[in-house]
Amino acid sequence: MTGTEERAHTHEAAAQIADFVLPPMLNHHGTLFAGIGLQLLVKAAVVAASRRARGDVVMASCRDVAFIRPVRGGELVTVSAFVRTQGRTSLDVWAQAVAEDPTRGRCYTAIEGLFRLVRVDDTGRPSPLPAHTADAALAGTR
Repeated sequence: MTGTEERAHTHEAAAQIADFVLPPMLNHHGTLFAGIGLQLLVKAAVVAASRRARGDVVMASCRDVAFIRPVRGGELVTVSAFVRTQGRTSLDVWAQAVAEDPTRGRCYTAIEGLFRLVRVDDTGRPSPLPAHTADAALAGTR
């Protein structure tokens, strides 16, 4: 595998999004509004799933979402997402938001959850996913 192929394979089902928590994102407690936190996780999950699906995806479900610690205004939030499992038309994507106090450099897990996304065709109906590179390699050894 060349360096370019390795990078493409590593990033084909992963995403990372970073943003500062600004005043319009805050609730009345001065912390990140839960709906906006969930939106950030969903956005990263959709990017990761779209990369693997090589097509359009839609959200089927979200589960095991946990708001572990509040995120204060002014902190940096980095959301990472990666495909955990792949079915015939669906992908399970794990997403995690890590908050960082930029003045102290302290990081902590703030939000995490599992999202199921489904690849769809132009009519919005479920569509088969392309074979995953690792799956195709295993099939050739059997």
